[in-house]
Amino acid sequence: MRIGRIKKWFTAILGGMIAIGCTEQIDTSDRYVFAGETISSYLYKHSDYDEYVKLLKSIPVSPVSKTTLYQLLTARGNYTCFAPNNKAIYEYLESLVKDSLIDTPSWDAFTDTVKYDSIRKVIVYNSLIDAKDDKENVYEVSFFPQTTNAEFPLPNMNNRKLSVMWCDDVQGTIKINGRYEIDERNRDIPAINGVVHQMHQVIAPIDATLSDYLQETMDNQTDGYLVMARAIQAAGLLDTLRAYRDEVYEMKKLKGEIDLVYDSYFQKFMNTPEHRLLGFTIFAETDDFWRSQGIDPKDPDLLKNLTLWILDNHQYSELDNLQADENYKSEKNLLYQWTTYHILPFKLSAGKLSIHENEYGYNWSAPYNLTIPVMDYYTTMGKPRLMKLIETKVSDGVRINRFPITDNARKGTGLEIACEPDKVGTLIECESPMMVGEQVKNGYIYPLSTPISYNDEVRDNLGKERIRFDVASTFPELISNDIRNHGSACPGQTISIPKETDYKYLANLTQDDQNCTTYCNLYHAKFTNLNDDEIKCTGHFDMTFKLPPVPRKSTYEIRYKLLPTFLRGIVQVYFGTDRENLHTPDIPLDMTKFISEYVGYEPDTGIDDYDADVDRALRNQGIMKGCKSVECSDGTERTAYNRDMRRIVVREQMDPDKTYYLRFRSVLEGDTKELCLDYLEFCPKEVYDNPMKPEDIW
Repeated sequence: MRIGRIKKWFTAILGGMIAIGCTEQIDTSDRYVFAGETISSYLYKHSDYDEYVKLLKSIPVSPVSKTTLYQLLTARGNYTCFAPNNKAIYEYLESLVKDSLIDTPSWDAFTDTVKYDSIRKVIVYNSLIDAKDDKENVYEVSFFPQTTNAEFPLPNMNNRKLSVMWCDDVQGTIKINGRYEIDERNRDIPAINGVVHQMHQVIAPIDATLSDYLQETMDNQTDGYLVMARAIQAAGLLDTLRAYRDEVYEMKKLKGEIDLVYDSYFQKFMNTPEHRLLGFTIFAETDDFWRSQGIDPKDPDLLKNLTLWILDNHQYSELDNLQADENYKSEKNLLYQWTTYHILPFKLSAGKLSIHENEYGYNWSAPYNLTIPVMDYYTTMGKPRLMKLIETKVSDGVRINRFPITDNARKGTGLEIACEPDKVGTLIECESPMMVGEQVKNGYIYPLSTPISYNDEVRDNLGKERIRFDVASTFPELISNDIRNHGSACPGQTISIPKETDYKYLANLTQDDQNCTTYCNLYHAKFTNLNDDEIKCTGHFDMTFKLPPVPRKSTYEIRYKLLPTFLRGIVQVYFGTDRENLHTPDIPLDMTKFISEYVGYEPDTGIDDYDADVDRALRNQGIMKGCKSVECSDGTERTAYNRDMRRIVVREQMDPDKTYYLRFRSVLEGDTKELCLDYLEFCPKEVYDNPMKPEDIW
């Protein structure tokens, strides 16, 4: 879609997302079902889809294929088809007349071939989800996401995620992306190769970026996120927020210039990602909040007033070298740092704000019965700073920088048992009608319940806790491209990272060309991994990646989660601030050595003091048992195996204003050994060496 169209629709769409009503528009005609039909043959025999069938027969599967989508839907496969009827397509053409894109509601009205092809592709590509060989991801209504604004795990053929709105005021009404209604009778139509849902409107997500959206907000003085839009503009970030797709990678992939990667362990070639999409997540205080603070979003002096508010409310850290001047594009500027702390450099959907997979006590069959706190730590834009996203059984949703009190004794429940009023955190209102998702293609804007900042209290609280983070969370590309925790066990979710001689896919990773680096999705496998995923590196591996920042200057232990097997190798770990000149903080690590082989190891006996003595004996050798909070098929990481462990690989002073790197290099000859990366921990001395309150086992 052209930006001109965005400008015409912007105000109506924003208002529609806030005030949209779920009206009942039910087709009372008989429900058409044809036993033993493919999706193509079903649509062909149902005259209500004549216009849609014509489009399917004319649009190729991809720019490099001659196969049409109609032919695709005649073959075996697993497709979810949101099929617009003839009336829906006609009304869509009428909307193009209103937007002055064509003169009459007819395909013959198009004089521009490019525009003609683009509009037809909008209709068909957005209507189809291809699950390939995965029957589990054919979406009948009963398998739709159950939370408003939650997305389907798989994208459509336009590579856009569709979300679901359940309309409580009208029984049976379901809308895709909050606007496109599914027919109540002609839904869940079974076919040999999938399912069909009749649509009353054409699904046509707007082809706008976050930058377009925020610019329109300012141009039209639209209420909602005007303050945030003006702050982002002042910080010089609008061009950054325009990024959507790495077109160089896209073309190389289409031309076959991104080679498959040979995995020496599996002895086969592994697929590389189809796309390299870029994205962003903005957490924003609403304009209503600012008015409650006496700040007018339309005031010409907004930026000065906002800066004064940040100062007066101490929404900054005394440790930062800040300048409260009008050079808003400077990294040292107060407003710049405040603004960038609201932005994550990847596209994080509502369903991924917290990942519930294999935490202690959690069961997939009861997904909304939460147990122990689940959290992740991300690095924000601008000056690197940590943001903690956490959801607990009693938090009422995902919150930013919540610091609860948990029952973390050795025989405790792990549950949140209290939270001090100044540590409850900010609720991300992801089910709010003000959430921006469908309106843009490269990110989300989530409204907040209370303001956020990287102030001294946040840094103090982060600096007093063990920070455990999934290694995959340090790579924005894995998140923006829906590779990390895909939410499906379908084939293709074991993805190899391209060789750097072909293309540098992960900005935070440097790897030797002898590596085969693979992200492994182990969804619902009850594996001994945090979030049931891992990054594997096979071959004569040598990889270096950038670490997240620490919150406070202190001595930290960096722990590496290790599950020793005979498949692993011996690795030398390097650490430091100079990527090209890292030092070795410890002797090489034998990743084949079980924890039971270390002196003094015993499994837990249930006698707290005795078990604590065993833990101390292991720590003296740089070894810790696995954590209790991650479950696997035979218990928890701490108790299931005699080999689950954490290795202390670094114990050094770290500075929040410095960037640190960790390198893993194989010291063995040959290319059949592997390195497994699950999670790392930053643990401050105040936690691991606290005589009054020993570190918990969770």
